[in-house]
Amino acid sequence: MQQDFVERPGNWKHATQTLAGKSVIVTGGTTGIGRATAILLAAQGANVLIFGRHEQELREAIEEIQSVGRVVGITADQSREEDVDRVFELADAQLNGVDILINNAAVPAESVEVGAYRGWEYVVKTNLLGYMICARLAIDRMEKRGGGHI
Repeated sequence: MQQDFVERPGNWKHATQTLAGKSVIVTGGTTGIGRATAILLAAQGANVLIFGRHEQELREAIEEIQSVGRVVGITADQSREEDVDRVFELADAQLNGVDILINNAAVPAESVEVGAYRGWEYVVKTNLLGYMICARLAIDRMEKRGGGHI
């Protein structure tokens, strides 16, 4: 892996690494910050896998990202363990594993004044348990590769 050192204010150096050829999963990569991140990563030469809950947004994101780099995608809901398993199986098959996980997907929660149990349960499954299972599955793969970034 190519490393360069960049001089920064305050007389410290920061090691930079190239993203070219790195395998990256971006959760929630079909919209917003996740999509913008996926575009940037693909433009830098990373092999990107995105997923989100909605097919139309997935197709639009893939089309946009393909204009600058390599991307694969799948419709999946981070709150569902079986969906997350499918995402990482696709990463193994299409990207040969995972070097970087951008744990970005999230849903908003309603307040205790107006929300209900099912809504809060979905938020916890997505925003907490979903992050945890993605991190666990990424770590399993990164350990085999000798490292990675979350």
